[in-house]
Amino acid sequence: MIYPDYGSYLSSQGISRETVVCYDDVPVTELSVLGRDLFGFTTNIGPLQGVEYCVSFDFDGAVLNQILGRLSTIEGKINEFIARSDRIGTTVEFTEPIRIHVEARLGELQHAEPEDFVPLVITRIS
Repeated sequence: MIYPDYGSYLSSQGISRETVVCYDDVPVTELSVLGRDLFGFTTNIGPLQGVEYCVSFDFDGAVLNQILGRLSTIEGKINEFIARSDRIGTTVEFTEPIRIHVEARLGELQHAEPEDFVPLVITRIS
């Protein structure tokens, strides 16, 4: 099933790119290399008003290091990801999610198949 994009929904509701949105208990089950110093993961949130959404979170190396610092119990996965973190498209999945508090802003509209989406760019985790 394809879920609607949450970033596109927020954008359609008039949320500006300067607005900080906060989410508690966000599960991180994977990390992907999206570009040079650009990483990300996706998850579902909701239901919100009866709709479950897919959300893409993007972040830089500083946020990546904060996330990796919470994964010390699965050090082999951390080392695998770091060793391959210069290869765009690399994804490492975790058997047990970690949960983080996320502060993020809307990113730029991205064109992809099967639909366009707007990632949320993480500015801070805790």
